[in-house]
Amino acid sequence: MLQKGGLIESKWRMPELGKTPDKEFHTSYSSVQVNFQCGLDDLSDLIIIAFSNEEKFCDIIEKIQNEIKNENASMIGLCKALDRNPTFIKGIAKMSSKLTVKGQRLELAGEVTDGTSFLSVHLLFS
Repeated sequence: MLQKGGLIESKWRMPELGKTPDKEFHTSYSSVQVNFQCGLDDLSDLIIIAFSNEEKFCDIIEKIQNEIKNENASMIGLCKALDRNPTFIKGIAKMSSKLTVKGQRLELAGEVTDGTSFLSVHLLFS
């Protein structure tokens, strides 16, 4: 999330011979002003999601997909079924290439709902 926004950049630092390289992060700005409010638990979840890849959350993404296929696509229903908070589920859905957030509902990416596939709409606005 921070890389996509241009706030940080990453580089691989080459270690001594025989050791594994380390990934370093450098900030683009010395200060940033943001305007949002959330609890520290939610912020922690969002930071973990932002710095992870989709494979780390493949189990939860599969569970969400199964719930959607079983017609449980509302945020409240998903929260109850998966025992997670809405911020976490929405963060996972936005990070995933397999899910789409539509207000308080989730859909499978590419699912036809209004005669247009998600992929074609996404390509138009990318």
